[in-house]
Amino acid sequence: MIILTEKPSVAEAIASAIGGYQKQKGFFSKGKDCIVSAQGHLLALNEPEDYDIKFKKWTLEDLPICPEKLYYKPIEKNLYVLNKIKKCFQEFDDSEFILATDAEREGEVIGAEILNYLKYSNSSAKRFWVSEALTKDVVLSGLKNAKPLINFEKYK
Repeated sequence: MIILTEKPSVAEAIASAIGGYQKQKGFFSKGKDCIVSAQGHLLALNEPEDYDIKFKKWTLEDLPICPEKLYYKPIEKNLYVLNKIKKCFQEFDDSEFILATDAEREGEVIGAEILNYLKYSNSSAKRFWVSEALTKDVVLSGLKNAKPLINFEKYK
């Protein structure tokens, strides 16, 4: 199982609530299971010139610049965090996955960006969604009642 959180403090709270996880460099592990966190936004939209070099120096006639599909690239200063997450998806069992980014718009975007970047698709993935303080009971209940991620349009 892999659980992806938005913040290290949430990863720590979940690991503590479940119990038995060992703190590693940047994540928590227990056997084939991993709890790993982003640290805010790890990806940014490509620049116009990344879509077409002619937009490096655009003119008013070029506007609006509306690519058919939006692409993202790693934010250089956060690349080490993105690489840590990728490594966890390679080394741990991702057949059971729970997205536990914050329960608000920005948390949704951060989770969606990372999963899309990793090209992660698993129809049995779940969404941990709580808006209370992360006590042991809240975490365990949230994990037990996690909803299918496929129900959230952004992840289809």
